[in-house]
Amino acid sequence: MPAFVELAGKIKRHYGAILNANIEELSNRLIEPTNTKTRLIIRRASASSPP
Repeated sequence: MPAFVELAGKIKRHYGAILNANIEELSNRLIEPTNTKTRLIIRRASASSPP
């Protein structure tokens, strides 16, 4: 139950930002491909480097 109380507090505290994100239809869809490519490059680099 304390987790739900904490969640409710966070929602109340950030309600304006949550509402704006929904109204403006903001999302991370533009940056997510960049994050994926970065993780792939890091994974390939660490797999090819000697231990």
